[in-house]
Amino acid sequence: MRRQFNKLALVLVISLVFTSGVYAGATNEQVKVLLNREVKITYNGELQELKDFNGERVYPLTYNGSTYLPARAICDMTGTGVDWDGKTNTVLLGELNNKEALLVDREKLESRYDTVYNYVVNDTEELSYDIDGDTKEFETGIAFTTMLIMESDLFNHVKLFDAKGYKELEFTLGAKGGKEKNAQLFIYNQDGEVISKDVISKGELKRKVIKLRDVSKIGFGSTGLGAGGFYDGTVYVYDPILK
Repeated sequence: MRRQFNKLALVLVISLVFTSGVYAGATNEQVKVLLNREVKITYNGELQELKDFNGERVYPLTYNGSTYLPARAICDMTGTGVDWDGKTNTVLLGELNNKEALLVDREKLESRYDTVYNYVVNDTEELSYDIDGDTKEFETGIAFTTMLIMESDLFNHVKLFDAKGYKELEFTLGAKGGKEKNAQLFIYNQDGEVISKDVISKGELKRKVIKLRDVSKIGFGSTGLGAGGFYDGTVYVYDPILK
């Protein structure tokens, strides 16, 4: 749906994560702009606070008589797809026909708290899983060493991954170690809401497909199901693929 903005010349400014060297080149130049905290933004009559991909407040820029708004913040506000193609230095707006991608290859966003319990698996031993006498090998994984903590607080210790523009997440769920038999996996979105949860038994593997609706970031946390939520093992999300 086409949207019109009146009385203000709005030129969207790229507010994405760039790789180093993007600004280098003969066609670019440095200019002085005003970070304009006085400009207010409303959408459908409601006052908005513009935020970047990490949830930090961002503001319009004023330059040479025009006001520029951050593209990602505006697209998130209006529900428009947005992405950045670093290979071609292109901002992608609208419906994003993203190709399948491993979640661990997407941008990783640190939580504001300690995420030592949550990590990307690189060790080949951790990527091997013994079940019913057979050994299954996986290419990648995300692990969470289970914590004795409420699920609402657990989100603060979760690494977030960029999932914007995708509709599904497929992965294999497993659990190793621990004295208790079962653990529980929580899948969080960018707002800390639990969009899916599942119980996994030690030594078990489950293939999972999670529908992603209005999800731009995704993360994984785990607790046990024993007394007080105790489980001294590790839950693994193997080969997570975005589709």
